[in-house]
Amino acid sequence: MIDKQAEAQAEQRCPWEPLDLGFQRQAGPPVYGAHPFVHPTVGKAPQRILPIVTGGWFVTTLLLTLVVAIVLVRDAILSEQLGTSIDLGAWITTETIDRWAMVLGILLVILSVGVMARVIHRAGFLASWPYYRTLGWKTIARIFLRTLFDDWLAVRTLRTNDKRRWAIHGLILYGFILMLASTTVADFLNKENNPHGFWWISRILGNAGGLSSMIGLCFIAWRLWKDDFENNGKTWIGDIAFVFLLTMTIVTGFATEFTTYGTNIQAAHVAFGVHLGFIIVLLENAPFTRFNHVLITPVLAFFTHLNEALVASHRVAAYEEEPAPGRHAKSERIVADAIRHIAPDARPPVRIRYFP
Repeated sequence: MIDKQAEAQAEQRCPWEPLDLGFQRQAGPPVYGAHPFVHPTVGKAPQRILPIVTGGWFVTTLLLTLVVAIVLVRDAILSEQLGTSIDLGAWITTETIDRWAMVLGILLVILSVGVMARVIHRAGFLASWPYYRTLGWKTIARIFLRTLFDDWLAVRTLRTNDKRRWAIHGLILYGFILMLASTTVADFLNKENNPHGFWWISRILGNAGGLSSMIGLCFIAWRLWKDDFENNGKTWIGDIAFVFLLTMTIVTGFATEFTTYGTNIQAAHVAFGVHLGFIIVLLENAPFTRFNHVLITPVLAFFTHLNEALVASHRVAAYEEEPAPGRHAKSERIVADAIRHIAPDARPPVRIRYFP
């Protein structure tokens, strides 16, 4: 029996009346569905403590950055009076460092491959590959290079949508690249680990890259402190870990440099040892912190560009006809899994037809 009163109320209701989902933006903790958001990992108790921790870390990062900048300016002015860098080989040889770097590098590759394999599987690459191949190897290679330089190196999408965030991101990204270049140059030009001064090319690259990254990390620390929506309930702990580990890696690197110029051998050895420790923890945890987006983001962007090219090529009709162009392979996989449970005796392959 139809409820006449409910029917009359439904007719009176405006069909395009906006639906109130209970979401509101406010200065305090984020609110979803009229319920305060609580991080599933840290629980309710630390909600008042988190702003104190993130705020304290922002202040610490800012002060460390100012100290590093001031000391670098002082060293640049007094560079002719500074003693040359001490050969840390007296404490640990370059050969030993190279061996450990190789072992840790292999471990990092294994961990990264495991994480990337899971991402690639969830992105449906294997299911899409038969369709991607129709583009031809030249097109795939061109898309790969475009992704490498335009999306990964230049971060085009962020530059287009938000230049301020792109600049902050660039301070960290390009600063990190300069630090990598510094280590590479030092390894090629100074295999014997000979003493060198402040204006050596490797030092210039490392100092510029380290200071650039620390300035960018100050902005990130500020956002983690002030923007409640940075705490998304899933990657926030990894974000904090990345910011902390990268900051301490850079700070201990500068500490090593400053103590060596001060000819304090014992302090230099301690600082260098702590620096190596932070490098190990930073890199070995890279697949599980925000550091992993260095690999994951360009890979997913590459798949997106392949899908766009496939739709534009008109080679596979299903990719154009489906409601969400570029997701045909995923739709196939979903349908195949459903049929496997509903009709296990059905023979593959599964074919989908889209109707307007």
